[in-house]
Amino acid sequence: MDDVEKKDRAERYKLSFDLLKHLTTLSSGSVILILTLADRLSKTAQPVGFLWYAVVCFCLVIALGMLPMAILAVNINRSQPSVKEANFFAISATFAFILFFVGMGVVVASAIKQLGIF
Repeated sequence: MDDVEKKDRAERYKLSFDLLKHLTTLSSGSVILILTLADRLSKTAQPVGFLWYAVVCFCLVIALGMLPMAILAVNINRSQPSVKEANFFAISATFAFILFFVGMGVVVASAIKQLGIF
């Protein structure tokens, strides 16, 4: 593997790591915000029950996002990750993205219901 390929692979790893880092950071912030506002919302709103589904989704995103980040960190100096690691990375990162958007959808649906838009 020449220097250009090594730099290209390192850049792909860095971009993937940063994307997962941002996803886990947004999920952590969402959990903190929901838990902070749940006390206020529980007195006036019925959709608070839906928000717990969002908290679960965001917690799963954090867990599933940390696993591919660990795989990237371990493989940064290797020429190629194993097939098992690559498959695990793809599956866990895909589920993390899906759960993030499901969680955000639940938050938006709960806000729409709370505001009485629909």
